[in-house]
Amino acid sequence: MTPEKTNILLFGGGNFVRAFIGSIFQTYNEVLDQNLGITVVKVTPGKYIDWIAQDGLYHVNTKGIKNGVLVEETQLISCVREVLSCYDQWREFLNTAGNPDIEYIISNTTESGLRYKEEVFSEQRVPDEFPSKLTIWLYERFKILGNNSSSGVTLIPCELLEDNGTLLKNLILQYAELWTIDPAFKNWLNSACHFCNTLVDRIVPGASQTSKANTFDALGYIDNLLTEGEPYHFFAIEAPEKVQKALPIDKIGLNIIYTNDLAPYRLRKVRMLNGAHSSMVPVGLLGGCKTVGDVMESKAVENYVQSVIFQEIIPALSLPEEGLQTYANDILDRFRNPFIKHQLMSIALNSFSKFKARILPSIKDYVAKFGECPDGLCLAYAAMIYLYRGEINNGKIELKDDVYVLNSLQHIWSQYGAGAISLEDLNLKIAQDLELWGEDLSKLPAFLDKTNAFLSKIANGEIHQVLDDFGLND
Repeated sequence: MTPEKTNILLFGGGNFVRAFIGSIFQTYNEVLDQNLGITVVKVTPGKYIDWIAQDGLYHVNTKGIKNGVLVEETQLISCVREVLSCYDQWREFLNTAGNPDIEYIISNTTESGLRYKEEVFSEQRVPDEFPSKLTIWLYERFKILGNNSSSGVTLIPCELLEDNGTLLKNLILQYAELWTIDPAFKNWLNSACHFCNTLVDRIVPGASQTSKANTFDALGYIDNLLTEGEPYHFFAIEAPEKVQKALPIDKIGLNIIYTNDLAPYRLRKVRMLNGAHSSMVPVGLLGGCKTVGDVMESKAVENYVQSVIFQEIIPALSLPEEGLQTYANDILDRFRNPFIKHQLMSIALNSFSKFKARILPSIKDYVAKFGECPDGLCLAYAAMIYLYRGEINNGKIELKDDVYVLNSLQHIWSQYGAGAISLEDLNLKIAQDLELWGEDLSKLPAFLDKTNAFLSKIANGEIHQVLDDFGLND
């Protein structure tokens, strides 16, 4: 690897890090004629053998649909300067704390990486948790470079947790308290270091064997770090103006923004992207689809998804309309990506909790705005309830959800199967279950009438006629 300086300490080296963070900073260097260098740090046991063997060089394939057009591109990433392993090179890792060129710390250690566990402080022993490792590194930097503003760093965690920057800061302060570290260190963390909350979004499935073979043939050599992602990406960062000016990654032509408030972007993603995803699953499965791609190739179900997004979710959102249509079209492009085979049964995992978080708020907001429940989202609910019978077209399916959800739905459907309750009774029991929803859904205007009607038609094998009745078929 080149002896050029390191500016970014990057924790994690998986597919997402390579296709998202690596690609962004490669583009940053190229577009703004910069030379930011990255040191990649492995926080779990073992070494990044391929990173070392390839001198940190690797490629990212971008494949999918963008603005309705098929995209296939390959980018060489050459901004990684060094690769370290916490467990094999603990002292070398701590020595980087004295490097004044390091200005940014970025992490993607999965959601389970940002957690607290009581551990004994020791600069000689590698602690178990990522935040405890980072605390020791930051304390080492504080001791070497001093208690001043110039020694501070900007921390940009990319774990998929709400307020991830705040969470990481609190974990570090918790370790500082546990280890009774010099109070001046905590003051330095608060005054000299910036912890940024972020929201990241890009599907990175990695490269298939076929894609690898084709890329290797085109390159003329094997890249064991090759990865692959969709064209869509989004990176929103809550950061002070000082950080925005020092690191203008929002100026490189990518879908990257600095903001003072992530909440609207998080709401938009959960309601529109996640809500549409979760809505299509039961309707698509009952309609004979197995993947998201199948949904988008079925005109009836695709039209249903578009109707839900444009006629129900967007109108119910209390967000400025600017950008929502574009974001919705981006979502549809992502769903149409022929290179990603996203199984509907995989998305069906924990459907009830997803419905409660992603879809139910849209229903309630729609009711508040228009005085009635939206048809499409009620159909998603009815289809989900029916799916939890545990079979599709007389074939058994394996449902994965909370134990209470599975047991409750199995019991209620068995009562229905035995003739002890009607379909309407079944629907009422589920809608009124406070353990499931935290409220009584039967009180929503026309909710029971609409979901009862849909359930009845679905039970009679009329899911396609339901879509016809929506007027969604050509």
